[in-house]
Amino acid sequence: MDNSQLINKSEEFIEYNDNKCTRIYFDRLIHVSKMLQKISEKELMKNEKSIDDSIILGHLKKLYNTIFALRMKYWFNGLVDDRQVSKLMLDVIDSGFPMRKEIIELRVDKKNAQEAYQNLPDENEIKHRLLAYVLNQKKISLDLQYDLSIKEYYGLLLDDDFFFPENQPEFIRGTNARNGNRRYVAHWSVYDAEKNIPNVYIMVFEHSGGNKLEENPDLIKELRDFILKDSISTLKLINIASNVDKGFATIHPKSLKRVHIGPLYSNGLTKHNDYVQSVLDGVNTEDNWVFAWSTEMLLSKGIRQVTKGFFGSQQEEIFHVDAHDLEAFEAGSTDVEKNMIIPYESYQALIDAKENPLNSIQKYVINKDGAIIYL
Repeated sequence: MDNSQLINKSEEFIEYNDNKCTRIYFDRLIHVSKMLQKISEKELMKNEKSIDDSIILGHLKKLYNTIFALRMKYWFNGLVDDRQVSKLMLDVIDSGFPMRKEIIELRVDKKNAQEAYQNLPDENEIKHRLLAYVLNQKKISLDLQYDLSIKEYYGLLLDDDFFFPENQPEFIRGTNARNGNRRYVAHWSVYDAEKNIPNVYIMVFEHSGGNKLEENPDLIKELRDFILKDSISTLKLINIASNVDKGFATIHPKSLKRVHIGPLYSNGLTKHNDYVQSVLDGVNTEDNWVFAWSTEMLLSKGIRQVTKGFFGSQQEEIFHVDAHDLEAFEAGSTDVEKNMIIPYESYQALIDAKENPLNSIQKYVINKDGAIIYL
């Protein structure tokens, strides 16, 4: 992807001002998002009762809606600079996703979508104006095309669910545990402020309070605020789970999962390690990209009683961090699973480099038609 039309470049981000590159970029990101949904649907079919797969698929669908809306917002990027309020900003260091500020702006746009949509001319009226302009001027009006795309952008924001900077935790009631505690599954997601990639969290916990969790709105609000505050990709899972465990006497985390959706590595766009670069350098087509995602899992292996105050005690979880697995240890987790989506041409370049450690990662290879041809 040629970056000759970048209007600004720093060590951490770039601002795109080239229309062709912008469209190629969003086509690629949408393509990857569709592949992620296909893979998630396959996993759900294999594990029909998997709550996790169903939850992750739901968050992926919201992410797709967000990417699609941003694509429409920037469809004429670089062609109507005098009318476009903001520039498309991408994080180029181990991300390849739009900067978080893009997601924040989308959330603001959604709040104002009804008013903005109504203030714009009717879609058919814009089309009639566009046709009249073509007949009279013998050329296409970029301004009217832009009006049409923005009208559609706000129309999308009226209807769909989106992946926002923070997506509030939701709670699913499960069966009671053997000890009589009520079991719940909490799930939420954030567009990480540190790495500018989407993260999905799933926490299974027990509630030992006298009443049901859903009957205690104050506790639910406090728990939501607490876990969102700790949802930072650079914070280890064991720290997040331990903070919840110690911060709430009646909440006992039994497992915590975090899915890092990304990075998207693109040749000439992102900055990445030599192992990724060696693969991308071996591809001469536009399919010189690799998409990675990883899943971290932390499990509780038991409980213990710890002193609380002078005379009291409190149950505390004992979390298992695998000290023999370097990646799991660094993530503060029990296990880390890495995956990648890779075009066939890039896959060929990878398997030819037998010493490349990326060969050990689970790969989903896709052909030019978007079909998964290797699992």
